[in-house]
Amino acid sequence: MSQLVAADFATANLRRLWELETRKGRDVLSFAPPLKPLYKKIQNARKVKDEVLLAKLRDEWEIQLEVFLFQLSEKLRALVVDPTFSWDLHRGPIVGKKQCFALPKSPEIFFLERVITARIRNRSIGSVADRSIAVQQVMRSLTDPLPKSVLRTDLRAYFESIPHDQLKSAIAQSMLLDPTLSRILDLFLEEFSNLSGSKTGVPRGTALGSELAELYLADVDEWLRKSGEHLLHIRYVDDILVVSGERQTKVSKGQQVQRELEEKLVAKGLEANPAKTSLTRISRGRWHGAVEYLGYELVSGQSGPTIRISYKRLERIRHRLRRTFDVRAKTKEDGLLLDRVKLLSGNTRLHYNKRQAMIGVFFSNKEITNLDQLRGLDKYYNHLITKSGVSPRVETVLRGMSFVEGFESRRFHKFSTAKLHDMKAAWGE
Repeated sequence: MSQLVAADFATANLRRLWELETRKGRDVLSFAPPLKPLYKKIQNARKVKDEVLLAKLRDEWEIQLEVFLFQLSEKLRALVVDPTFSWDLHRGPIVGKKQCFALPKSPEIFFLERVITARIRNRSIGSVADRSIAVQQVMRSLTDPLPKSVLRTDLRAYFESIPHDQLKSAIAQSMLLDPTLSRILDLFLEEFSNLSGSKTGVPRGTALGSELAELYLADVDEWLRKSGEHLLHIRYVDDILVVSGERQTKVSKGQQVQRELEEKLVAKGLEANPAKTSLTRISRGRWHGAVEYLGYELVSGQSGPTIRISYKRLERIRHRLRRTFDVRAKTKEDGLLLDRVKLLSGNTRLHYNKRQAMIGVFFSNKEITNLDQLRGLDKYYNHLITKSGVSPRVETVLRGMSFVEGFESRRFHKFSTAKLHDMKAAWGE
């Protein structure tokens, strides 16, 4: 084992990864059951504000955590040189009609995945992590008076299309991993290949699969960044947007960028999705139609640009409302009806999401600049209430909920993971 790999599995590095995942909202304590009783004692000491006891318990926590991470380090060192090692990758849930995959919930597999992921992240430029920041960057770029074009595209079956031979070549050229970790990563791709029956693709639903997908587009990001001719280029996973300055030439810069980008993608075994590819010309901060990006539509107008909810996302909300009332008409379950409307018109936290993301009418649409679409949703929602035939008591509760009010007040509701799954099952998605 190389000194570099030994450093990856050192107690200090595992502690760094522990803290990093904790800040992301991940319940890493679930991988260390012996520490749970002590953690509860620390919480109780905080509640009663017993500073003397709290200091003593924190010292004990540091010792026990150090022991746990030392033992984990020893296990990982043995694991990566074990010739019988297996990731035990398996099929997970289907999310958004896409097959996801999962790894065993063990501390060894979890931290091994994070060690390799951290190595890969050091090379890849990566996509922007915050959807709101991406949308604001695009809006600022569109509204200055310079003539420009906006190319927006995404990749068809991105995760499923990455060729393993080219991916391995990219990893080797980046000198990211020593032979020990390269073998472990090869096993990861081999197990996925056995499950999928293909030598292309990386497993959705895994941290390592996502990071490999990021790495594979690193050279495309670098090409766009170094060209020096783009006012903005931004990527959110597989959704790419390039803003280019235009000149008085026969061929528009946007068309040239589109052609070159598609050629680069084809060479990598990837394909731009024609149905989600658009090229918009902008002059003096004005444009025709809408520039759609990340669930929003950016629209030019007499009083300035507007950010709206995209047509596709708006239709998805209307579909969920219809399904909510259709299911209630069959089951007569008023409790689930009320909970589903709360979820649609309010906000909640996804506890099963590794970042415990906030979603809902505000948190999923917070960049919109006027509420006209939400007022339209309220009108449609009240029409469905009128047709529903619910009791006067239930109708009163339903009419007390509103998309506009949920957005403005950021009204929040708590739901268990099981409850969320039950509610979403009605929508057939």
